[in-house]
Amino acid sequence: MFILLAFALTICASPAWGNNPNPNSPPKGVGDGVNFGAQETRASGTGGLEDSLLRLERQWLDAWVKRDLKTIDGLWADDAFGVAERRYSKPDLGNSATLSQLGEYSIADLTSISLGPDAAVLSYRLDLLPNKGYCYASSAWVRRDSRWSLVWHQDGPANDTATRDLTPGEPTVGNPRLRRPTQTASPLEEKLLQNELRVQDSWKRKDTTTLDSLWADGFLLIRGQRYPKNLYLRGVSLIGVKDYTVTDIQSRTLGSEAGLISYLLALQLPTNEDGVVAKIRSYTTSVWLKHGTRWSGVFRHDTPINPN
Repeated sequence: MFILLAFALTICASPAWGNNPNPNSPPKGVGDGVNFGAQETRASGTGGLEDSLLRLERQWLDAWVKRDLKTIDGLWADDAFGVAERRYSKPDLGNSATLSQLGEYSIADLTSISLGPDAAVLSYRLDLLPNKGYCYASSAWVRRDSRWSLVWHQDGPANDTATRDLTPGEPTVGNPRLRRPTQTASPLEEKLLQNELRVQDSWKRKDTTTLDSLWADGFLLIRGQRYPKNLYLRGVSLIGVKDYTVTDIQSRTLGSEAGLISYLLALQLPTNEDGVVAKIRSYTTSVWLKHGTRWSGVFRHDTPINPN
């Protein structure tokens, strides 16, 4: 069975991912532990916390390089999960006979989002050196019992390569719109899911006013590239959605005032003049931060998946 930690960087290293945007630029530094990481370039940050979490992020990437499952096991929380074109859990990490090859790399376009004193998200471009392409990756770290642990990691291609399954006729996805497991969801998951369904319903209506109120001013979307809030809203106004389903839902608490929700999103675009329906599927993960009684979305990472 092709286990996902291996699968994720196999994709990340493949030609389908972006080409190195600076193919002639050498690494600018040296990563912690082994000589694989490079000096990162940063978009924003939280100072000492960002530096500490970046060191931890490099530690697990370096462990990936060395196939050091013991170190990865120590850095990943027991309830951690990852997303590439499929979702995988911590126990899956030890089931692969050989992890995919990850050699020299550098971290660029680093953004950190503080979620209070005990949680943060790191998002960055992972350049695979020399000249082997790049991907976008994100991780959520949480401090539990004075120890920082990774609870979520996701990566996705460096271009918006959303799979469009072109099918003639009327769409069938979306009825029911929400399919979920039988277990009872936590109050946090119910609230975050309610927020996400409002997002999808607003997108269907091209209601950028509601979306503007749901997303924080500093909202960032990762889907093949980085989209700040204004570009995201512009895209919503241009791209119609006829229906959607939300399945395979997971959520995690991030500190005392934040949460993360991840799910498989299936979209159907309006039928074109040739009677063709485009279907797009992706794993979507959003991070929400509570301000008093109001929740605001601060970050989203979408990873398009193939239909097979």
